[in-house]
Amino acid sequence: LQENNDYDTVDDKCRGVLSDDAIQNLRYHIVVTIAMISRMCIEKGMEEDESYQLSDYYIRCVDRAKEEKELRKLHKYLIMQSECWLFRKKMFIPFIA
Repeated sequence: LQENNDYDTVDDKCRGVLSDDAIQNLRYHIVVTIAMISRMCIEKGMEEDESYQLSDYYIRCVDRAKEEKELRKLHKYLIMQSECWLFRKKMFIPFIA
């Protein structure tokens, strides 16, 4: 299931293959995205504990997701939500698949 949008390239071959299993590969790439966002937020002044709690929450969402469509939706959501993290708008909105 591929939709035509910028978020589909999260697991593009140019980014490397982390698993032979397509769904697991996508999960790993999304976790890398979460880690990068978390580090960037800390560098921009977010408290480490707050950043790690958000990171942990979203990694658990990745872990619970079973289908590619759900994972891609989560990836898109993470990128959009990261702006709120970075600008400290305190707008934590739980992900709903």
